[in-house]
Amino acid sequence: MTEEYLTRDNQMRSEALSSRVSLLKSIAIDIETETKDQNDLLDNMEKEISGVRGFVTTGKKRATQILKAGNRDRKTTCYVAIAVALFLFSIYYLISRASFGTPEPRNGNPL
Repeated sequence: MTEEYLTRDNQMRSEALSSRVSLLKSIAIDIETETKDQNDLLDNMEKEISGVRGFVTTGKKRATQILKAGNRDRKTTCYVAIAVALFLFSIYYLISRASFGTPEPRNGNPL
């Protein structure tokens, strides 16, 4: 009777261990899949950032050329400075409006 009990107990523990091992295997596969997906995402981001870096470098070179030419053509430099200031102000306005939303009227009447 003791041997039969030990065999049954051993079988139950073996099945429990098998289910735990299979659970760990599925978790390891999920981790591997997630890791591959994250690596692909990082590779794509690196490619996009490299492209943006090229655009920024080109824009910087052009801005430098405009500023150097500004000594000869102050009117153009003034227009560019005003355009940049208006652009930055409009970006600031849009971001502040998106962050804080539109204000509600105090008396409940529409504006």
